[in-house]
Amino acid sequence: MFELKVKAVGLHSENRTPVLLLREKSGSRILPLGIGRAEAQAIVLAIQGSPPPRPISYDLMSNMLGKMRITTERVVIVELRECIFYAEIEFRDGKKMMTIDSRPSDAIALALRTETPIYITEDVAQQAMVEREMLRGGEKNRVDEEEREQFREFLDNIRPEDFADPDEPEGEDE
Repeated sequence: MFELKVKAVGLHSENRTPVLLLREKSGSRILPLGIGRAEAQAIVLAIQGSPPPRPISYDLMSNMLGKMRITTERVVIVELRECIFYAEIEFRDGKKMMTIDSRPSDAIALALRTETPIYITEDVAQQAMVEREMLRGGEKNRVDEEEREQFREFLDNIRPEDFADPDEPEGEDE
């Protein structure tokens, strides 16, 4: 198993979707993960140490775990199947260990808030990690400053209403 660190969040140069880059803590390999916009925003907020005005789901989960004295021990990216990554979050409640299935982006958003280490299994690392130089290689793989600025602007201007379900009628909060 290899420990990973969050390197950056950016936009894919072709389809403009958020990409999370994780770097091997003791090496030069990078793991690029396509993630959703809401998860990208949550991860960027955690990286920047900028809490939102009201807790978002990951802050709420972190606060609840703390109040219940449950610690997050580690996040592990455990599988890559049909181009989809799978992760597990390991929790400790006193002497009892629990493992919960999770999307990697959700697990990482929580890990950043709880200062929990992030790992990847050797098998998944061999399948999906690339050398840092490969990401810098051709013009097609470069994320230029304009793209970074557009993503920062997107994150600065995003509102909860932007994620509303268009099929669900608007109404009062429950």
